[in-house]
Amino acid sequence: MPDVDGFEIYKRFYPAPTRFRFGDPVLVKEVTGMSWPEFTAALDAMEVEYASLSEQGRSDEFEPDHALMLGLMAVSFWQGNSTMSRAKVVRAVERMPLEEVEFIAADVEDDVSPPVVAEAGPTQSPTSSESDVSPVEPASTAAPRVATSDETSPNGSGNPGLPSALPESLPA
Repeated sequence: MPDVDGFEIYKRFYPAPTRFRFGDPVLVKEVTGMSWPEFTAALDAMEVEYASLSEQGRSDEFEPDHALMLGLMAVSFWQGNSTMSRAKVVRAVERMPLEEVEFIAADVEDDVSPPVVAEAGPTQSPTSSESDVSPVEPASTAAPRVATSDETSPNGSGNPGLPSALPESLPA
């Protein structure tokens, strides 16, 4: 089992998004009909409900909002297929048979309670400095680093973009 929540779509695992891109709210609106503020508020409420049920030992009674899960699944699918156009992702999601999609919960140890929000762990972005990074070393079982969606070019080519500079480092 994976160490993060996600979706198995056509037998391929797509991690649940921990960060969103500028185009993701448009995709969410197209597949769920929800505005971005509605979506994020409902997502927060769903996380609170899950945490409450988990604290009571009743997490098996939790029923996720299917529209929210569709939005998250679509974003996961698009972030995993960053060269696809948003329109093609919408068409693919609309045509996807329900039996080809499965939510996969993270594999967590019994003695450790899972976080309410999936965390990506300490990472260093191309724009952060050494002082911004936690001194904690990654676990030796960590998967090799792959390019994330925010490291790819916004033109959808899938080629890594250029690192951007922090505003204070730009010449005046």
